[in-house]
Formats: sequence, C-alpha cells, structure tokens
Amino acid sequence: MRPPEESLAWRDPVASAFLVLSLVFGTLFVFLTPPFQVPDEPAHFFRAYAISEGSFRLRTYDRIPAQPLPSSLRQFALEVTGNRIGDQRATISVREIRNAIRYRLEPEKKVLMAVPLTPSGPVAFSAGGYIPVAYLPAAAALAIGRWVDAPVLAMFYGARLANLVAATFLCWLAIRTAPIGRRILTGVALLPMASFLRSSLSPDGILIALGLLAFALALEAAFEKRWSQPLTPLLIVSFLLVASKPLYLLLPLLAVVTGGGRKRSAGRMISLFAAGLLTAAAGLAVAGAWVVAPLQPAEGEFHELEVVPPQPELPSVRKLESDSADSGFNIQKQARGVVTDPLRFLSLAASEYWARLPALLYQFVGRFGWLDTPLPLTARLLFLGMLAFLALTDGRSDFSLSAGQRVLLSVIFAGTLLVTATILYVSWTPPGAAYIEGIQGRYFIPVAPAALLLLTSSSLTTAVRKQHLTIVLSIIAALVLTIAAWSIYARFYGQIASPMMYMAELPTGLEPYTDILHELER
Repeated sequence: MRPPEESLAWRDPVASAFLVLSLVFGTLFVFLTPPFQVPDEPAHFFRAYAISEGSFRLRTYDRIPAQPLPSSLRQFALEVTGNRIGDQRATISVREIRNAIRYRLEPEKKVLMAVPLTPSGPVAFSAGGYIPVAYLPAAAALAIGRWVDAPVLAMFYGARLANLVAATFLCWLAIRTAPIGRRILTGVALLPMASFLRSSLSPDGILIALGLLAFALALEAAFEKRWSQPLTPLLIVSFLLVASKPLYLLLPLLAVVTGGGRKRSAGRMISLFAAGLLTAAAGLAVAGAWVVAPLQPAEGEFHELEVVPPQPELPSVRKLESDSADSGFNIQKQARGVVTDPLRFLSLAASEYWARLPALLYQFVGRFGWLDTPLPLTARLLFLGMLAFLALTDGRSDFSLSAGQRVLLSVIFAGTLLVTATILYVSWTPPGAAYIEGIQGRYFIPVAPAALLLLTSSSLTTAVRKQHLTIVLSIIAALVLTIAAWSIYARFYGQIASPMMYMAELPTGLEPYTDILHELER
C-alpha cells in the first residue's frame, strides 16, 4: 500500500508537483512555440480538423491521397510558417503571429490538400497512418472552435491546450496509479521533449502518456499482487498504443510483468503471455488494416488540388505504393532482406544505434522545433543524471522486481529498439543503404521506464528520503524546463540563430557531434 501521506490526490506531493510543472510549463510551450514549428504539426493539425468534421480517413483525387479542408486553413498555415520550416536561420515576431487572427474558418470554401514524396509517387499525410484515438482531444477542441466560429488561430491554440490537458491527465493518472517507481514515471513525463510534445498537436504526447499508464498498471498489479483487476485496462491501453504506433508492439507483454497475482501458477503465466500476444496481434492488425484499406474518392466541387511542399529533413509522408521504382523505396525487397539475412540486419541495427547514440540521447531529452533547436548539453546531462539517480533510489524496501520480471522488462525495451529499426528499415530506408532512415530519440520515451526500472534496488531506497527526492526532482525539472523555454525563445524570437544552422554545410554522418559543435558555438 502507499504511504499515508500519498493516499489522497491533494496530499500527494509527487502527483501535485507533476501537475503544476506540466500545466505551467506546458502552457508556456503552447504559446511560446510558433504554430507548426513541431515535427509534422501541419499534417497533424489538418488531420485533427478533418476528424472534428467526422472525416476519419483520407480521400483520393485522381489516385492521389488527399484531404478536403477549408482553404482558410491552408492560408493560415502559409501565413504563419512562410518559408521558416527547415530554415534554421529564420525567426518570427509576435506581431506576425498575432496578424494571423484575421483568418476565419469559412468551412464551405474547401480545397483538396495532398503531400507528394516525388512527382510520380502518390503519398499521404504522415498523420493519415494513425488511427484517430490520439487526435480526439485536439479534434474535440477544434469542433468547439468551429461551433463558436472562433478564428483559426484561436482554434489552433485551443487544440494545443486540449492535447496538453488530456496528456497531462493521463500522466497524472499513471503517477497516481503506480505504487513504486512513481518518481521515475514523473521524471520521464517531465522530460523536456515529452513536455514539448504534450504542448503541441503531435499525437506523440498522448502516446507517451498512454505508455506511462501501461507501466503504472503493470506495476500496480505486480505490487498489490492483484492481476485480474488491472489486467483489462492494461491490455486496452497497450492495444491502443500498438494500433496507433506499431513501434510499441511488445508493450502488451507487460501483462506478464503483473506476475499472475498471489497464487502464481504456470497456467496463469501462460494465459497472461497469450493475452499479451493476442493484444499485440490485434493492435498490429488494426494498424495494418487502417493503412492498407482502400480510400474513398473525394466528393464535391473543389477549386483546386493544393500540393503541400515536402517537409524538410524529417520523413513527413508515408509511401502508399511501396514498389514504385521512382521513389527509391521497396518494402518487399527490404523485408525479404531482413528475413533472408537477419544477422546482417542485426549488425546494421546495432551499428546504427551505436553510431547515433549521442544524437538519439539529446533527441530523447530535448530537441525542439523541427529538431533544429537542441537543449544545451549541460541541461541534458543534468536531466539524464537525475533520471539515473531516481532509478537507483525510487524503489521500496518491501518490494523488488523478480529476476523474471527484470528479464521481461529488458526484452520489452531491447525488443522495441529492434522493432523500431525493423519497421523504419523496411518502410523508410532505400534498398542497399548502409543506414536506417528515420530513427528518432522521442520514439523511446514511452518505453523508457522499462530501462529505468531495471536499476531499482530495494537496498538503496532507504538511503534517501522520498520527500527529498520529490524536492530534487521538482527543482531540477523546473530548472531544465526553464532552460528549454529560453532555448525556444532564443531560436524563434531572439536574434540568436540556431547552432544547428552550421550543420547544413557539414558532411552526412557528423550528427552525433552536434553537441560538441553546439558547445563550441556557445
């Protein structure tokens, strides 16, 4: 059971500290980050608006996947972005953003929006591959904005705030649910990158929160030795994660971490393993069906087919015709290579992670904008050190994970690395490439508790008082989030150009050394 002082939500210092920090700094990020200066946020905004109108899937126009949208949304996006996306020297003024308040919705004037990968290759918004679950908070806010005839700018910020509130609530629920490792979950939830994504229209904010909730439910069942009551919500949450993003295919195996209750038996453990596998398979089937199901043709009169320019640097569109030779992608050939020569692929994945480890770590902690605004090195190291310290000391003297549970957590974390590399190699990497395209540090935030929980020790937990841990966590998180806010301000509103601009002239492969270049620039 929890300590008496943590038995009620308003007396819980950990949950209360998270709630205050998440809402205060999240609201700051909502309005400090210029519109569409988050990876793929234009596509996510358009997708959330379409869902608010009840249009859950893309349409087609002359075999090109597209989305019917009010033309004012396109005009608003062009107004507030200009040519800034991908230009690491570009800044923006508050006046420019405020001037966009003049755009009204005018939903009857629609155009078809499409995103090309190559001139001959039909593609869809990257957002079109997600099931609608992670967009529901933003879509609800946009529906309300449409109902009250709010300006497009107000609708945009309202949708960001809705995402922030929904993701913050899910994280708070996870922290309240977990009987152990609660400060670990809080530290992960307060990662500057997680806070940044919660404050945007990216579905990653909601997915990170669902990942933390899945771990909290598994830990509750393991600690209380009650496996049946938390099992159903755990399987539901993990199913939604896999269906939304198949990278998290192994998270349903957290069902086995519950331990099967007080009367553990081989039969019960087999049942839990089977339930996890079936949940993973069901989520993967839904995700696959969502992508490959035929799209319906767009109906109605449209003035034009608007083609949005390819988004810079980051993969922003998903290839629908995988065997197009013009695009350089060939899913069947890549998948065949993984199956026929798995050792070569495993070697490639291991070398990719090792070579990009510094870059992935700073993306994991905080790299804002279109991944062109890194958090200073000292702030990243401070936050990583705090997470490691929490992992070592945030256990309980009356509970420790068994060897089997630790092995399973290791499998979930390492397996997620492998699944991520496999999916991105097959679907994003050109055949014959000696690298894996598209791996980003933020993808591993939802499974970070698996790695951190491996460090917990019941013997070390008595060395530090929990109240002191909470204070240290709150102070360091507030300090690093303040530095993150300043980094975003300096990048977009100040006269300080992003240090990443100097990477534009460097040869490919030097990304891991960005930290060094950044410190030299400072």
